[in-house]
Amino acid sequence: MKRISCIVLALLLFLLAACTPGQDKPEGSTEPTAIATAEPGAAEDPYPTQDPARAAFDPDKDFDNRFASLLFQSMAETEDVYYLVDDSTGFLYYYVKETGENGVLCPRPECMHDQAPKEERQKCSGYVGHTHGTLTIVDGRLYWVRMADRGGDYEVYSMALDGSDRQFVTKLGISIEEYQAQNFWIHRGYVYFFSSAPIVRNGSPTRHLVIARVSMSEGGIHEIFARDAYASMNWWTLRFIGDDVYIQCGYDGADESVFENGEPQTQEELSVLQQNTVILRWNEYMDEPEVLLEEDSLNEPAYDNFMVEPDGTIWFVRHRPEDPSINWWEEGYRRIGYLCRRDPDGTVTEVFDSVIDGEYYYMRDVYDGGMIMIQDIDKKPGTLVMCIVDLEGNVLFKGDMPNAFLERVPSGGFTPTFTHIGCESSGFIVCAEVYYESARSRSKRAYFIRYDLTPEGLRERFLCESMFELTY
Repeated sequence: MKRISCIVLALLLFLLAACTPGQDKPEGSTEPTAIATAEPGAAEDPYPTQDPARAAFDPDKDFDNRFASLLFQSMAETEDVYYLVDDSTGFLYYYVKETGENGVLCPRPECMHDQAPKEERQKCSGYVGHTHGTLTIVDGRLYWVRMADRGGDYEVYSMALDGSDRQFVTKLGISIEEYQAQNFWIHRGYVYFFSSAPIVRNGSPTRHLVIARVSMSEGGIHEIFARDAYASMNWWTLRFIGDDVYIQCGYDGADESVFENGEPQTQEELSVLQQNTVILRWNEYMDEPEVLLEEDSLNEPAYDNFMVEPDGTIWFVRHRPEDPSINWWEEGYRRIGYLCRRDPDGTVTEVFDSVIDGEYYYMRDVYDGGMIMIQDIDKKPGTLVMCIVDLEGNVLFKGDMPNAFLERVPSGGFTPTFTHIGCESSGFIVCAEVYYESARSRSKRAYFIRYDLTPEGLRERFLCESMFELTY
């Protein structure tokens, strides 16, 4: 199994460096939405149709899809303030849009926040821990999920938008013996999570992949969708449109028979591990998810290349080898991305590919205004060579991402790595991470930067900085 995982990991690094239904009906359901009725003589629609009022985005209860792909940072936004978490430090930072004021969200003037001695830092009101991308605004308060201090479960906390009135909300009752939660989303009174847990099935090693949810008021884990993957590095992701939950997932087509003759070694043996891309729609009035798309894929789908519009239009990315006769481990192999649109009637259209003006890019983030694409991260160390296009493929910006923030970075660190943590039609936010290494410690500085997309190009705005230090 190690060999297979290494092969898959090597493929991913080379390319970028970058169903069992639930057993029980969910408890505590509100009144059902309107049910679609068939025309006389037509087949009955088995799935409910949402009331438009409930499908619309509710900023007081809904997870913001702009930040739904976050894994190691968290972000929330009001009209006046950005809220940002870098999970390495565990501190919650704020940035006031009008004034540029920024810092740790803690109302205690005597607190040293992230500059306090290590043993004192967790006493800061702005310390929220590892939030797994969950920072969310619910009814005018910040909510997040973190692992319980003694481990073994996860807890929900909330605080006022000024950092005061921190409250424990609930334990989720997630057993680490059954689940290994990787990512969480808070939406309309529920905490959704993705779990990837190693198990042995009929004597063969595998991973059990699950999307589930827990009611914050009543508890109880309800599994929405689950599959086994025998040789995949999967990361499933969700998007929310009203009551509907859209799931993008990937898993290999193998079962335990792949190990009948020992661990797969040859390309023929490994061919049974072909990835699948699957997109599902589910809400609490369905017994099981509706399959919207299922197709072979070159590799598992990326969690940041998935977008759903309010009318149910879905955007996702396919990949194909530029030359199918060249294997991925051979010189000259190149993988091309294709942005695809699935219309509500089921029609799938390839809109454009990742070769722009003869230059190859990797499709990095699809968002409501278009697609952010980047070239190899080693092409220009310290910045990103980018191409931003709209959803029809028209170029909006092409060139180097500005990096004036590097003037703030102390010397001696490694080349920055970049994560896009929020994208919208007017611009995007980046987290740039710089690592430092010494004989006795390892530290990281993270810089959050907003880039506004203007007719003149990208306008850079520094938001805040965080620092993490580990002493050996």
